[in-house]
Amino acid sequence: MKKLSLSTLFLLIWLGSLAGQSERDFTFYEDSTLSLYQQARWDQLAPLAREALQEGFDYYYLRMRLGIAYFETKRPQRAIPQFYRALRHNTDDPVAGEYLYYSLLYAGRADEARLFADAFPVKEGRQPHSGTLDLFANATYKWSDGRTEVGNLEDYSLGIRHSLGRRLTFSHTYECLRQHFVETIVTEEPPGNGNGPPVVATEERPYHFDQQFYRLNAQLQLKRGWQAGFTFNYAWVQSEDHDFEEQYYFGYLSKQLPALQLKAGLGHSNFHDTYQRQLGFDLTYYPLYNTDLYVHGSCILKEETGSGELQHLTTFLLGGRIAPNTWLEGRADIGRINYFQEALGTVVYNIPDELKSRAGLTLAHWIRGRHPVFLSLQLEEKERWATLETYRHYSLTIGSLINLR
Repeated sequence: MKKLSLSTLFLLIWLGSLAGQSERDFTFYEDSTLSLYQQARWDQLAPLAREALQEGFDYYYLRMRLGIAYFETKRPQRAIPQFYRALRHNTDDPVAGEYLYYSLLYAGRADEARLFADAFPVKEGRQPHSGTLDLFANATYKWSDGRTEVGNLEDYSLGIRHSLGRRLTFSHTYECLRQHFVETIVTEEPPGNGNGPPVVATEERPYHFDQQFYRLNAQLQLKRGWQAGFTFNYAWVQSEDHDFEEQYYFGYLSKQLPALQLKAGLGHSNFHDTYQRQLGFDLTYYPLYNTDLYVHGSCILKEETGSGELQHLTTFLLGGRIAPNTWLEGRADIGRINYFQEALGTVVYNIPDELKSRAGLTLAHWIRGRHPVFLSLQLEEKERWATLETYRHYSLTIGSLINLR
């Protein structure tokens, strides 16, 4: 009888423990997440809060604790939707608004963060401004390998970026480019004594063409990570033979998700009396839910009107933080394409030679966390449109941006 009673007692204790484990009600999740929050045990708080959400418990304090857990563990991309949901429960809460602002800022979504800059008081750090005012400049020099008549290239740009209201941002860029060439002229002259083969003489004659661009880029912040943009380029081209003008248009739509950024765009251009249509697709993946590490892939498809030929360029980027304010990025491009727009229309490649491949490294450093400067090295392999000869350009680019607000 004693044996049976003891077994029954153990059985009752075991069943009671199971019942205790299954009784995870509102009080359990509220008390547990509050205790973990007060102890700053973020790694334990996040999975328990997610479990509570899966069980159907969704309220302001739970969203705030989960968002702060992600924020404190440097995962701002995952924190952003939690603070958005917290603001649904408490629309005018300044704490949720402030956390959302800094999460967007640290996630690299400064334009979207600006929408919340005036909605709450900032307790720490620099007072945010609802407006944007930046100055930027870039300089590129490309060295030719000398295999063809294509020589070196110089490119300089200067611009300003400013906001108009809280949702609309414009940038204006002036760019000038000079492409050098060396033409080899072969002449035959009769021999001096009138006998024998003709005398062959070669002469190298340098020449160049110049391009000037005005570029207008507009970005409109929509709701919850949506952004629309439009770019217009106007170019004046001057060569020894003739002068002409070109226009380029590109529009896109993008969506920022916790770990992904998706973009799609459509472009139209008029390159030297030929018309092109272009599609572009971009995808950026943030495996750590922040900008400490990212993988980017894009594809450009372009067709010249009436030709029926579809050209393409595929790009891969891998970048990450290597120091507190320093990032390193590597890229590789492969395809066959000429006369196209890249980087959502802000870079124009308007020469007839086909770009076959490209590889490079970029080092970027943020001075005081606000003013980026960068250095980029690239190798481009191209093919002359007339002779089908292959040549290379080795390029060095330096650039900077000064944030005036």
